[in-house]
Amino acid sequence: IAARIGGEEVCIIVCNSQSNEAFQLAERLRKRIKELRLQWNGEEIRISASFGIAQASPNVLTKWQLYERADKALYQAKKHGRDLTFIHNESTSSRATEVA
Repeated sequence: IAARIGGEEVCIIVCNSQSNEAFQLAERLRKRIKELRLQWNGEEIRISASFGIAQASPNVLTKWQLYERADKALYQAKKHGRDLTFIHNESTSSRATEVA
């Protein structure tokens, strides 16, 4: 399920999967977006995407807690240079991957 959250942020809900499976999906999307070559007024525009992943668990009691954790992971990706995927864990948002 994909939905626009606001501005340039989009939420993708992946049901019946673990965070590592969501990570693999996010990485496929991130790489495909990075490969896009768009033209605007005769100039090439490159875009990138950052992803924050959170998984429902017994410690996540509401949908807003899940959203906040994913958002925290997303901002970690942005803080560390963008074009990254981070997975939120219980203690902190940890960098899951980085593109050189």
